[in-house]
Amino acid sequence: MNRSLMFWLASLLLFSGGMTVWFASRRDTPDSRPLPVSEEPLQEFTLVERSGKQFHSQSLKGQIWVGSFFFASCPHRCEIQNRQIKELQDEYGSRGVKFVSITCDPERDTPVKLAKYADRLGADREQWLFLTGNLSYIQRVGRDLFQVPVEPDTHSEKLMVFDPMGKPVGYYHWQKPSDLQSLRGVLDDLLEAQTRG
Repeated sequence: MNRSLMFWLASLLLFSGGMTVWFASRRDTPDSRPLPVSEEPLQEFTLVERSGKQFHSQSLKGQIWVGSFFFASCPHRCEIQNRQIKELQDEYGSRGVKFVSITCDPERDTPVKLAKYADRLGADREQWLFLTGNLSYIQRVGRDLFQVPVEPDTHSEKLMVFDPMGKPVGYYHWQKPSDLQSLRGVLDDLLEAQTRG
């Protein structure tokens, strides 16, 4: 057997042995495969209100509420968005509608900062809540309950109406007058249905 043939056979054996080891190491078996991390979708949430107290979404059960995301250091769009919410609060707060604004910049938006921000807006402490917490948890709240993506300093510009059972019933862009008109119509309908019992 000449040397080149011996070299070729040896190389083939080494290659096939290496491939066997490689495939064995990559085999997905129940014992060796890492289990996927699965999180049950949230059904409710707990965050920290500007007062520094924990806020549980369970307390919203039986109430009509409007949810939104923002961050306090945003000098323009979030400011205008929250001015629109202030108008809604003035119009519907006395009728029992709650407003829930959640920061997407919790590292900077501490309860103290949110309290100052809310005071500057003239937000009623009983009707308009400002919430903060852990960012990854807030992202889950956005995904599972609000059904919108939440990223650091980036959020949906839609106001979300929730019925007394805590189910989202509509998404309305604060920049569109027709959307805001529709939002008011939905709130009126929900309030009327609630009054009828």
